[in-house]
Amino acid sequence: MVQSLKAKFLFIGLATTGLIGAGVGRGVIKLSNYDVFIFFFVTGLFALMINLLAIVCSLIFICLDYQEVVSFLPAPESIDIYLNPEILMCSSVVHYSNAESITTQSQIKLNLASGGKKLNPWLLTGFVDAEGSFSLSIRFNDKYSSKWKVQYIFSIGLHKKDISILQRIKATFGVGKIYKQGKDSLVQYRVESIRDLLVVIDHFDKYPLITKKRVDFELFKLAILFIKNKEHLTKEGLNKLISIKASMNKGLTDELKAAFPGITPINKPNIETNLIHDPQWLVGFTSGEGCFSIIIRLFLSDKRRNMQMTWRFNIIHKF
Repeated sequence: MVQSLKAKFLFIGLATTGLIGAGVGRGVIKLSNYDVFIFFFVTGLFALMINLLAIVCSLIFICLDYQEVVSFLPAPESIDIYLNPEILMCSSVVHYSNAESITTQSQIKLNLASGGKKLNPWLLTGFVDAEGSFSLSIRFNDKYSSKWKVQYIFSIGLHKKDISILQRIKATFGVGKIYKQGKDSLVQYRVESIRDLLVVIDHFDKYPLITKKRVDFELFKLAILFIKNKEHLTKEGLNKLISIKASMNKGLTDELKAAFPGITPINKPNIETNLIHDPQWLVGFTSGEGCFSIIIRLFLSDKRRNMQMTWRFNIIHKF
């Protein structure tokens, strides 16, 4: 289509140039000096209009070429991404761009099952390795006999468009609740009771985490069992619980460091975390941390237009 249009415009341009040349020759031979001046003036304006038309046509060709390049790609709205046998869960984006940093985006629509369908247990473990959090909070509160309030939470936070994923996670565990986080576009799945957390712990004992998050889980598990036996209600027990907290996540807060200056962090468990036990773990982890992208760059010049395409899959995980 574009090539045929180029040929037609080229023919028109050559024919117009020939007519102008013929007219100039005829005018020089037969016309008077005044007529020659008027003729060349009008012919010059006409030639200027032809040049402007050629510039506009060139810009049209560039736009049509870009559309031809992008048009052969599958429509992003119709793409379904599968890693056998389960589909990836989180929303992904396809990027189109050229050398001038013109970028468009379109969200891939995934065929997610209903929010009540349970997940493969290894897929769930992989997703928690990517997105899950085990947290232990100890804050001063004089309403408690120990003067310290202990909170323990397992949570997963996502954008509200992926709330169906949290619904499936909740259905799989059979415990926990889903909350909206203020006015933000975030939703969070949380498990906060000892009884429910024991269900979560049982899952990860059977289908263990394999990233560094496994260390936090083991410390979190130790704290939960410690609290379940009410050992944290004594001064010695509280000190031990704080020593566990000191080795988790970001360690102790300034408040705890000031209140318990002599606390020594408990030794972190030495765990081998480099073995993938089941391919479904990779599906879950990729759903949380993976990125699929198609990058198109157009390099435009006066004589030719080159295209470079890159298909990219990468996983970025922060420890």
